Formats: sequence, C-alpha cells, structure tokens
Amino acid sequence: MATLREIVYNIKNIAEGGASNKNESKISDIQVEFLVNTYRAQLLLQYTNAGRKIHPQTMQTFKLTAASDASSANYIELPAVLNFNGERAIKKITFFDNETTDVIYNIQHTTLADSVYNTGNKFTSGSKKAYIRDGRLYFLNFTLDATDYIEVTAVFADPREITTAEGAFDTDTTNYPLPTELINTLTQEILSKEYNVVVKTPRDKSIDGKTPTEKLQEQVR
Repeated sequence: MATLREIVYNIKNIAEGGASNKNESKISDIQVEFLVNTYRAQLLLQYTNAGRKIHPQTMQTFKLTAASDASSANYIELPAVLNFNGERAIKKITFFDNETTDVIYNIQHTTLADSVYNTGNKFTSGSKKAYIRDGRLYFLNFTLDATDYIEVTAVFADPREITTAEGAFDTDTTNYPLPTELINTLTQEILSKEYNVVVKTPRDKSIDGKTPTEKLQEQVR
C-alpha cells in the first residue's frame, strides 16, 4: 500500500515530467487529492460491480465517543460512505458499552424501512440495530452514554475525514485505503483523463531483443 502523499507525488511527477517539487509545481496537491478520492470511488464501484467482494484494504474503522449533547445520544454524525448497492459499504458496527463492564455488541446494520417493518417482530424487535439517514447513523434499542463509544468499519467516500483508533488520517503516514493492485490503475486513469498523459510500459528486452534505451542509441547513430 501507499500513502496519499506518495500517490499524489507520483501523479504530479509523471504529469510534469519530473519537475514536481513544491517550488516549481503548477499542480495543486489539493486538486490531485480530490481527483484521487473521486477516481478511487469510481474504481471501487467498478471493482465490486464486476462481482468481486469489497477488498479489506478499502476499509477504515471510524471511532466516535458519545457526544456531550444528550439530544444526539440516539445518533452520530457519520462521514459519507460510498454508495454501493445494498448498503454494502458498511462492513461492521460495534458498540462498546462501558457502563456494563465494557460489554461489546455487534450492531445489526439495517435500513429505515426495514427497521420500521421489524418493530412488530417479536424475535428481533428488541435487538440493537442502526441505520443511515441524511448523513447520520441512528441507533435503535440503545443509546450512547458519556463513557460509551462506537466503531463503524466501512468504505468511506473521503478517507481523509476518518479518525480511527490510531488517530486522524495523515496524508504522509496513513496507508491510503485502496487495494495495491488498483493504485497503478488509478494513477493511469487520472494521468490520461485529467492531464492527457499516457503511461506506456516499456517492452521487455526478452520480447524483442532490445531495451528502449538500446533502440534509441541505434537511432542516434
């Protein structure tokens, strides 16, 4: 895996022909970071729509403690997740209830419609659930008290917004949540579509007997 800084630097370096130092570069880091997040979302949608499971390297675990405002004990503000079909962007929701001797609950992720439907089910109506609506994660049959916290493992739309148990996202040190095999694809997509740069892989010497450098030397002669 690579950090966001490494991915951004690589894109700028190729787009500007190796002149991507901070003093000379004409391409903004913020602009490239935006493009990386946008193309990541597109690639992951294509990746999963082709029948592949969501890769674990795309996941982040967002950690949030209870808010001091009692009115928000029934929900938390949740950073946007990718819009996969079937609510697939959320892998796991975990509730840590410190009031009852650090009991850990795995929360069922549901939809608003299903939560209303299931209220009449005598077997599941009392189970702890959560659903997303308007950028919030709402809780059913439990609340967050002052000493509680919740973790949401999901594919988030903007990885930079996520605070994990290790701390806030750091562009220089945090691994960017994208499968290693897709980083090169993302780089080539951005370069070709945004900067009109086509990255060609040199042919191997074993294929045609000469490296690109050797061919160039022959042309010069």
